[in-house]
Amino acid sequence: MAGLGGTSVQAEERKPLLGSPFDDGRSAALGKSYGSEGQPEDAGPVTQGGSPKPPRGLGVVETSFFILTGVLFTIPLPYALKQTGFYSGLMLMLFLPFIMIYQAVLLGRCWLILLETWPERYSGQRVRRPFPAIGREAGGRLWERITWVSVNVANFGVTVVDLLVAAEALQSLLPHHISFRCWLLLCAAVMLPFVWLGSPMDSWMVGWGGGLLGLFASVSLLVSVVVAGVSSAADTHAVPAIIPHNASTTVVSTTTLAPVSLSAAQTLDVTFSSFWLGASTQIFTYAGMSIFPSLQHDMREPRKWPYAVYLSYSFIAVFAMATATSGLKFFGPLTNPNILLNIDCRPATVAHVLSKLCSVLYIIVSLCNGVVGVLPITQDAEELLKLPAKTNYKHILVRTGVILVCLAAAEGIPHFDKFISLIGATAISLNNFVLPPLFYFWLCRDAGERFGLHQLTYFGEIICLGGVSALVGTYAAVRNILSASPPNPC
Repeated sequence: MAGLGGTSVQAEERKPLLGSPFDDGRSAALGKSYGSEGQPEDAGPVTQGGSPKPPRGLGVVETSFFILTGVLFTIPLPYALKQTGFYSGLMLMLFLPFIMIYQAVLLGRCWLILLETWPERYSGQRVRRPFPAIGREAGGRLWERITWVSVNVANFGVTVVDLLVAAEALQSLLPHHISFRCWLLLCAAVMLPFVWLGSPMDSWMVGWGGGLLGLFASVSLLVSVVVAGVSSAADTHAVPAIIPHNASTTVVSTTTLAPVSLSAAQTLDVTFSSFWLGASTQIFTYAGMSIFPSLQHDMREPRKWPYAVYLSYSFIAVFAMATATSGLKFFGPLTNPNILLNIDCRPATVAHVLSKLCSVLYIIVSLCNGVVGVLPITQDAEELLKLPAKTNYKHILVRTGVILVCLAAAEGIPHFDKFISLIGATAISLNNFVLPPLFYFWLCRDAGERFGLHQLTYFGEIICLGGVSALVGTYAAVRNILSASPPNPC
């Protein structure tokens, strides 16, 4: 296959990825073995290393649920809409889902090519890292490693964001005299035992529970925003939540809250830097692209992957737009990077109760997602260090070290919105914009397929868009981080 700089890797020279750090059973496909057409065979379940493979896999609706829970993250969207400007941000919010749908479908086609071309490696096998596997077959070992690094950076970034979300929610619920950094330390301590005892296979159980709660939390958040906004409009004494001075976000004024017209929301100050920060935040909400090949690998019928993408992304687009526009309309210039901190109105109100419920839900969901996100990183670290499969004190030390690195990043950049913009502009832009069309082009070209001018134009435009987004967004995010003042220490 074509590699960087025009080099090629012949199929007969490639060794199976089984046994490498990229596929030892992490995704553990739940489906039957697949034939050359990507359909379930009638043969019995495939085993590897004496471990039986479950006889059934994910259906379209189940896969849509996992896509939904892996992508649906609406907390920062009202503030992102404020940063980009209402109309320009709304156009971006309408534009992104269509791009992401096409990119997800392209990535699915890449995986089907691997199933059909190398059935002995991927059909019915436990492939822990399908995305890097696609990179290797498309561009050689270099792109396998680039993809592996990008996926792990995305997982690392999502884990740090989960720590920040959980700590902010805890601080809004409990006494405010405790430092935000101390809440971060507590959240990391809560995650640590689950990381010690867990394995990537166990993360599916945590993923189901966290996914269901996350979906409920997102619905509750939208309801809370609307109820808080409506109640504030009816009560001239209602005020937005008072954010503790130790929080990772800016303290909001306690002036009287009134709903903001959409025309007024559009006139909020928008700069070149703020636009790209908001755009990077919107891109971050589609961070689940890196797990899509794993989800498709787990389907009973991988060819039905596009239907799962259409179903889930249609809901995501509508839901994200409703949350973002509602939040900006009701809170206007007072919109916080974490909208949870805006919806806590006066005690003994429906909005107050809903805000507390949302905070509790997001604490649980964030900690569950943090465990799920960090487990693949810990296992990769253990494999790179060639640790034995049986858990011992060395595994405990490695997993503790990974959690400490995540905690150090959260303590070093304890700003929810700033870290999201950084990860959205770097790893997420690469995973979502650049890699899918690049890998698909290489795989199809080496198979002798010819592309039309419109396809080549799209591939070139989307790769350039991803590159520009990464460069400009990273510059804006780093500049924004350097200009921030750290919170008080413990």
